[in-house]
Amino acid sequence: MAEESSGLTLNRRKRYFIDTEIQLPLTLGLIFIATVEGVFVGWGLSRIIHLASDWQNARQILEFFAFLLITFLPMVAVNFWLSAWFTHRMIGPLSRARKALSSIVEGNLECEIVPREGDFLRHYLEDVNSAVRTLKRLIYRDHQYVQETVELLTQCRDKIESSGLSNEAKSDIQKLISQAKSRLSIVNVHFVRHRGDKT
Repeated sequence: MAEESSGLTLNRRKRYFIDTEIQLPLTLGLIFIATVEGVFVGWGLSRIIHLASDWQNARQILEFFAFLLITFLPMVAVNFWLSAWFTHRMIGPLSRARKALSSIVEGNLECEIVPREGDFLRHYLEDVNSAVRTLKRLIYRDHQYVQETVELLTQCRDKIESSGLSNEAKSDIQKLISQAKSRLSIVNVHFVRHRGDKT
């Protein structure tokens, strides 16, 4: 029973804290911001309540609304700035990753995502880059094998011409070789066509 309980706790932790490298600093940052804003708003509200309790002159009404603005406008501005900063650091890498992945889908394996200083998700971008490099290496290696195989088939065709086979047998083998070369010519062509002069 205790093992099941610890297993459930571990599963919950995995569910809520998927990546502590990102989530923990963000969670602590949000707690800090909320605490500071809570203290600031509490100070402002206590001052506003104090002013609202005594409406003897017009100056107090002006002070009331001034403190109301002083309390809430900076908080809205700071939250807007922090949201813009956070989303820029989070969405920027995701946007670049999306463009790179679209380019890969189109067949371009030469793209690489370059993270900027201060971006979140840097390790994720590096993992994507590593996966693309591995894919590129394997596809280009296979393309080299295809080219070598086509060359071997061409050599087979030349040997058949000089062999003592009947013309009908030669013709049948030549057709098979042509079909094999035709099929090999389309292997990975979607990706290799972007390789340019590196082939």
